[in-house]
Amino acid sequence: MAILQACDWWSGLGPGLRRGDGGASILLLKFWYPRKAASGGEMERGGFVYIMASRRNGTLYTGVTSDLPYRIAQHKAGTFGGFSDRYGCKLLVWFERHEEIEAAITREKRIKEWKRLWKLRLIEEMNPGWVDLYDQLF
Repeated sequence: MAILQACDWWSGLGPGLRRGDGGASILLLKFWYPRKAASGGEMERGGFVYIMASRRNGTLYTGVTSDLPYRIAQHKAGTFGGFSDRYGCKLLVWFERHEEIEAAITREKRIKEWKRLWKLRLIEEMNPGWVDLYDQLF
């Protein structure tokens, strides 16, 4: 069973949207899929490794998260900041699900060490048209 949490990012979108100048609030939905830990104790969450792009063959950003739809919505809204915001990486072009967040973190670190050509090949295998995969998450 997925757990859903709504987060209103109105305040995180900047002063222009808070002054009533026609901007709209963006409602981000957090999804996660808890499961029992091997020890039978607390719930654990899996993870996702993902690649964002500014455009086809453009700037690439590799990240990891336990909540892919939520994180991508942050990138698209510009509330995540940092490298991806600075270079306009707003297209989700590749992602991979892992049962354990630790495995996702390890995979992200490895991909970040890869040559650019290898990352491009990885994207082309899953998404040859470089379409934004964000809408396919729902």
